[in-house]
Amino acid sequence: MRIALVNMPFSDFTRPSIGISLLQAGLREEGIACDTYYPNLSFAAQIGCSSYLNLADLSDVTALAGEWLFVEDLFGADLQRDQAYIENVLKAEYARDFPPHKIRRLLELRNYVRRFLDELMDRVPWAKYDMVGFTSSFQQNVASLALAKRLRQAFPGTKIIFGGSNCEGEMGIALHRKFPFVEFVCSGEGDLAFRELVRRLASGDPGMGIPGIIARSGQETVIPPGMVWPVQDLDGLPYPCYDDYFEQLKKVRLNADFKPTVPFESSRGCWWGAKMHCTFCGLNGATMAYRSKTPQRVLDELVHLGETYGTKLWAVDNILELKYLDTLFPAITTRGFRFDMFFETKVNLTKNQLVTLRDAGVTDLQPGIESLSTPILRLMKKGCTLLQNVQFLKWCKQLGVKVGWNFIYGFPGESPAEYAEMAKFIPSLTHLDPPIGMGPMRMDRFSPYFTRPADFGLTRVRPRQAYPHIYPFEPDAVANFAYYFDFDFPFVQPAKEYARPVMRQVRAWKLAGSRSQLKGKVRDGALVIVDTRKRRRRSTWVVKEPLKTAYIFCDQIRGLPAIKAHLLASFPEQTFANSWLEEELAGLVSRDLMLREGTSYLSLATIASSPAARDSRGSFVEKHRETGNENLIQLGGAAATSVNVVARQ
Repeated sequence: MRIALVNMPFSDFTRPSIGISLLQAGLREEGIACDTYYPNLSFAAQIGCSSYLNLADLSDVTALAGEWLFVEDLFGADLQRDQAYIENVLKAEYARDFPPHKIRRLLELRNYVRRFLDELMDRVPWAKYDMVGFTSSFQQNVASLALAKRLRQAFPGTKIIFGGSNCEGEMGIALHRKFPFVEFVCSGEGDLAFRELVRRLASGDPGMGIPGIIARSGQETVIPPGMVWPVQDLDGLPYPCYDDYFEQLKKVRLNADFKPTVPFESSRGCWWGAKMHCTFCGLNGATMAYRSKTPQRVLDELVHLGETYGTKLWAVDNILELKYLDTLFPAITTRGFRFDMFFETKVNLTKNQLVTLRDAGVTDLQPGIESLSTPILRLMKKGCTLLQNVQFLKWCKQLGVKVGWNFIYGFPGESPAEYAEMAKFIPSLTHLDPPIGMGPMRMDRFSPYFTRPADFGLTRVRPRQAYPHIYPFEPDAVANFAYYFDFDFPFVQPAKEYARPVMRQVRAWKLAGSRSQLKGKVRDGALVIVDTRKRRRRSTWVVKEPLKTAYIFCDQIRGLPAIKAHLLASFPEQTFANSWLEEELAGLVSRDLMLREGTSYLSLATIASSPAARDSRGSFVEKHRETGNENLIQLGGAAATSVNVVARQ
């Protein structure tokens, strides 16, 4: 038996698919011939990488523009359908992402589809394969179905199977029922189910009754006894094989320079979600239970992938396995491996743990920040606070680790007042990594918002507006294809209205770039902080003892009692009244050098190094000479009001 596995547009062309690469490696272990194909590469070459990325990543995925591009080839021409999509979806709901020139470009790109599919049919020797499998996630469904339909017409004896996140649960059943040229659909993890299906088909068995495999008997869809067959022993999986991707990448001419990213996985599921499912998260579906590989297995796999394909490695895990902080990452550092790695994590890591990650070659992290309001974070069940989120951003900036995160608004039950508060302090954070994305909360299939809408006061749950323009079926069937949903909730006012001040501040944050800095360094017994966050203005803050000790102590979130205790231990011969300390800290907060929540404080400056020992305990305020056009500001002394500005703007 010979099998082809296909990765269609609009999968990311800068990295291979770990899903089909694991399936290929597993089949080859059993002596079954399997090849993987990446038509997404050739399509990106045809339409241009910029156009491809605009459809795949840079525009709102819920517009389904990448899916619509292939609709005509799958379902036939329909001018009325296409005009309705442009008017009701692109021009109305997604006008910001699709201004007139982008709509014109989208219409131009449709002219590439037929030629692309024709060439794909001619270029690949499909006749030699007994089965062709498609991985379908996000905007890959219609393109994959269009090619699958052509394959069935040209090679009636070739079996077609679909898998991927678009095929889990009801979505997979709907796909199977509405597209009779698809014999099998794999729901959930396919490592065990797909291999078992291939074994049975090779032996002449029709492949019915396999957990996770939706099959066909005549014209009937046969639902399996279990909709998923999850892998429990991840160490038993093979290393993914990316040879085909890199060979095909060499043969296409992409008008973009990039270093391919090598995906790997060390775990599946989410240990936080198994304990406290974030209300908006639709990841993992029926496979939330957390499983991870042993540290040695991960290390061996990283070494293999690094030596074979390159050291720019991307963890597809939903969340970082904490035990690796004491095992895997120290081993990478000790053995001197030089990787460039990405991981997703929660923000409640210590600074030492972040140092461990950085030293092991973790250069990029995606934390689940999503908001800068503790009450809203509680609504989301994130298990973190505003100060924890900012602390994480600051530490990563100090350590040179890039942070990619999203700002989301519009959660059911949130208070508009929280956005007014966020708008006030966001300008003090512009020296930290801004969110890479910003938008309204989205209801995804499998999220608690979707599975238990009544618990959150949500009504009239329905597919996003684009879906009926993509799938010409009855409403119930369209709903079963959908992953993104709209809903009604009795907001006091539309979320976009009360979130507008924050959105403006976030956009300014993103524009600030490297010009915005807040850096501290100990010099001559004082902490000197250079502040360039305000446009066209540079200030230098000189923080003297004992406020310097308090400020450095608050590099980590500290409560007022802990700050006072630390000062008493550092300066045993002095006394510190609560009123004095509170006034001094309030002065730092008012100057946007600290952030306060309740009675907890966090210093905002990224401090280059901590002092080895404190210096003079005498006068807390000294005269400093004017330096250039800076604002030289001295803080410290008996009260926060003892601030001297001795430089001009």
